[in-house]
Amino acid sequence: MKIALAQLNPTVGDIVGNVGKVLEAVRIAHGLGAELVVCPELVVCGYPPKDLLMRSGFVEACEQAVKRMLVEIPAGVGVLLGYPLLDGEFLYNSASLLYDGNVVSTIRKQLLPNYDVFDERRYFLPGDRNRPVDFKGLRLGVHICEDAWYGTTDTFYHVTSCPFSDPVESLASQGVDVLINLSASPFERNKLGRRQEIMRQHAARWKKPFYFCNQVGGNDDLVFDGHSFVLDERGECRELMLGFAEDLRVVEIVGDGNDLERGPYQVRIPHPGPCSAEERAGVAKVQEEKMHDELYQALVLGLRDYMRKSGFKECVLGLSGGIDSAVAACLAVEAVGKEH
Repeated sequence: MKIALAQLNPTVGDIVGNVGKVLEAVRIAHGLGAELVVCPELVVCGYPPKDLLMRSGFVEACEQAVKRMLVEIPAGVGVLLGYPLLDGEFLYNSASLLYDGNVVSTIRKQLLPNYDVFDERRYFLPGDRNRPVDFKGLRLGVHICEDAWYGTTDTFYHVTSCPFSDPVESLASQGVDVLINLSASPFERNKLGRRQEIMRQHAARWKKPFYFCNQVGGNDDLVFDGHSFVLDERGECRELMLGFAEDLRVVEIVGDGNDLERGPYQVRIPHPGPCSAEERAGVAKVQEEKMHDELYQALVLGLRDYMRKSGFKECVLGLSGGIDSAVAACLAVEAVGKEH
């Protein structure tokens, strides 16, 4: 099966614009032969929606937008996307598979982060145990963002915080052909390596390919770096998508689901072997330069999106002549252009 990852930059609250982005990505992916398109967590409303979820009619508008999409998605292609779902009086961070005019299946996020920049327990109720999603002969292990971080050193969760100890383990033990994570994972230094290592463990443990689709873009004080990826059943990276930019990639599962067809954008991460002190120093220098480059891209994207999504066209800087203000000016020119 050809599966597309649509790494999109949604605007919080712009339901019409976000749905338009999804439909355009689906149109392109369908033209490339994709049978399934995976979008980020809460892409319909943008992440994090925060108190917009409490505004009268907002959640209903998200659900109505999903219903309208059912008639606009081309026949023969499925779409996995995230949105807030009201069930009775309880609100869930959810994802649904849309296919041929129907909502085939809906899953709910089980682990709701409530630390650092996250406050999802303020808005959502955790979901119960999710079941694999059957689609075109494959069983999809679909889960949302934090559900894949359980049991790692990066999570604050304990067994008692979730009715089922490990959402990925629960899905894999029910029998799946592929693991798929819809994410809105913000940028931090060295975050890509941490993400890949966590997902690598899942892929290698269960010997299943792992598709990780992340949001990209700046929303207020958060920057999402994208860097979506696909791992094979050994946990090796077979596709790494752009950082700090929208991107769309199609990767095909062949055979019994335990192998991936190499795509034209394949990126391999080499495994470092024994090296000398001089070589280690050279690697450290390259890594430091890469870290500086990522920080620069994150700052530029954060400023550009903050202004664009807030409707600001120009900014005013006070320059002291020192290094700090020079860097600020450089970032601003890169973000919005010297004419602004």
